[in-house]
Amino acid sequence: IDVQKVYGIVQKYYKAQIEEAEKHVRAFFRGGKMPLPDPSEVEEVRQNLRQHKVYFLYYKLVVAQSTPEAFDLYYVAAEDALAAEDTPLENMLTAEMQAVVHEHPDKFKGEIYDCPFEDVNAADAAIRWLKRDVTRKGYAEASQTAGEIADVIRSYGDDLAVQELEVWQGLLQIYGGGKEVEEAKEPLQGVIDKLSSKHPSHRGKAILATALNHMGYLARVEGRFLAAKSRYEEALVLWRQTGVQTQEAYTRNNLAFVLAELGHLESSLQIAADVFELRLTGGWIPMGLSWTTMAHILIRDGGLKDALEHARWALQAFQAGDYPRGQGLAYIVAAEAERRRTEEIPETAEIEQALRQAIQYAEMGIEIFKDKVTEPSRLIEAYIEAGCDYRDLVKYQRDFTPEKMGKSAAISENCLKEAEGLAAQEGILYRQIEAMVNRAWLKYYIKQAGDALEILGDVDKLLGEYQLNEQGKITKLPAEENCISPCLALLGKSELLRGQIAFLEFEKSKKQDDLVDPARHYARALLYDQYFSTQLFRDLRRAKGRMYERFKQLNPKELQVVIDAVRGQPGGDLLVNLLKEYALYR
Repeated sequence: IDVQKVYGIVQKYYKAQIEEAEKHVRAFFRGGKMPLPDPSEVEEVRQNLRQHKVYFLYYKLVVAQSTPEAFDLYYVAAEDALAAEDTPLENMLTAEMQAVVHEHPDKFKGEIYDCPFEDVNAADAAIRWLKRDVTRKGYAEASQTAGEIADVIRSYGDDLAVQELEVWQGLLQIYGGGKEVEEAKEPLQGVIDKLSSKHPSHRGKAILATALNHMGYLARVEGRFLAAKSRYEEALVLWRQTGVQTQEAYTRNNLAFVLAELGHLESSLQIAADVFELRLTGGWIPMGLSWTTMAHILIRDGGLKDALEHARWALQAFQAGDYPRGQGLAYIVAAEAERRRTEEIPETAEIEQALRQAIQYAEMGIEIFKDKVTEPSRLIEAYIEAGCDYRDLVKYQRDFTPEKMGKSAAISENCLKEAEGLAAQEGILYRQIEAMVNRAWLKYYIKQAGDALEILGDVDKLLGEYQLNEQGKITKLPAEENCISPCLALLGKSELLRGQIAFLEFEKSKKQDDLVDPARHYARALLYDQYFSTQLFRDLRRAKGRMYERFKQLNPKELQVVIDAVRGQPGGDLLVNLLKEYALYR
């Protein structure tokens, strides 16, 4: 009997069984209905899928030609389960690996990169413990695990095990925030440098891809979105080579988020949708992360009702998976969706109700990232969102009593100041600026224009290297790797606000000369936005809408003053094109 041929036939059988079981799991989530299916029913079908995957691995292991090949096969399967957040499957695969080792000891007598198999296997088991703790446990508990296993891995693991430990300790440092974020860069880059030209094994490529993914996430936290995009794209090449689809999905989801932040909405939506299809057969947590990212993208694309629905699905998925971090993320994005959809609601009473709901979501996010999950960058996000929710409530309370409006304004300012202080402490410049710019808009809404301009002056001091010169150039713009691109969009929002404030002066005086300043500020706002992205991103759409609301009030002579004011000025051609776009000038 040709044993290899028989085992090959059996592998094909289990592969077909896996595909059939995956169809059954996907069927639970077709149609996008609320509430989500009963977790116990889904679990029953997933358990069947797990069993087929375990058998499939067994028949691959027994025909492996060498110890490194066998271990690579196990590692890829276990990583697939890890990224799917399927701990039961991961445990079953590990148990199956040990059973094969026991049944076929001769197959595992070889070494893996000059290390005995037993040592490499033990080191991998220890690192798996850490990987699960990073996701499932709190920062403090996972850090303790890292400390407990470090000596064992460095003493007994092969070179790859040591590199993998560095990679996961790096992610822990990024989550921890503060000076640890900066400290994570060197070891992560060290792993990338060491593995970029070595280790053709799937395991080596997977560790390198993970390091690149974590470096991408670090860049994203700092607002270096172009650098994050580059790291994610490098990681994806490696994930495709390894065949770890769930890890590829994880990185692709991260890439979709960054593309949305850069204004590439069509491609980000397509990628996020493809990722969700890949994740349907995994655990609740990856699905929740996909729904969260989809909500984020839909907000930026203007699909606010769908965004809110996706955020609520995400929240249910994270609750089913008992994942507080995910719940915090879902609350923040649900709050933003609720807040932004108020722009489409005609009735003031409904607007206030939606904003109250947004506030509740944001405050739940604050509670999670303040008391349950250590991740300062997310706590800052939650405070900014709460500040914006209360600020927008102020806009709709201006016709109410001063006391009611004043209370909302005070809470908004406190939240934004809290975010600003935390961001400065954490060294996350763009979040600090975001909090300041939003606070300036708050001052504008409560008719404290002088205070708003003072805050914007402070913003300019912090962003000297991003400032336009008289020729409309940013002469000190950091190289792509270090460019914190959101700072450019935030300077656009600053100039837009200056334009709004200056236009108020024209409305008071009705002097044509008072149109010069708002026109030039609006032009600079458009130019900053173009430096940020050539795409028509959400804030640019909203800025153009606000400018149109101002300019449509002007008569032809006044519009000519605007055009003359921006001729030869930074962004002047962009403003003229906007007037043509809205048929206000030919």
